[in-house]
Amino acid sequence: MPRQLAIISTGRRGRPQQYRPKMCDLIDNYQFNRGATITEICELLGLPYRVVYDWMDRYPEFSQAIARARARCDDHVVKGLYNRCVGLDIREQRVTKDGDVVDISRELPPDPDAAIAWLANRQPEEWRRKDRDDVSQVNIQINLVGTTTPDK
Repeated sequence: MPRQLAIISTGRRGRPQQYRPKMCDLIDNYQFNRGATITEICELLGLPYRVVYDWMDRYPEFSQAIARARARCDDHVVKGLYNRCVGLDIREQRVTKDGDVVDISRELPPDPDAAIAWLANRQPEEWRRKDRDDVSQVNIQINLVGTTTPDK
């Protein structure tokens, strides 16, 4: 039995939007530049926000395609952060003024701040910042020397 197209009313005048399973393929194959935000997905499909959110609720495969796109973007960020933590050797080719192609290798050193952020999130018990500990449990005792007690 062929799948029927669903027609979504956006409450606006004009042609109603039709859901097509091909849209999932479009989302899966698109190279997102800003992290697969809903805004970017709306621009890609030419749809208003309300329709995209409605389709995410109504069509699990549509919602899963968006989740996959977001996961790909997150993976890309994780790889980039990891490379910042451990450093990276970059090899590239450049053309000289004479037209010769030259191989160039350069090293990006590890970034300690990136490594600390990574470890603080992956191993919070060992790497969380100590200055953020709860100070309300500290007992303070003050001894005043050379003072007299007031008469009652």
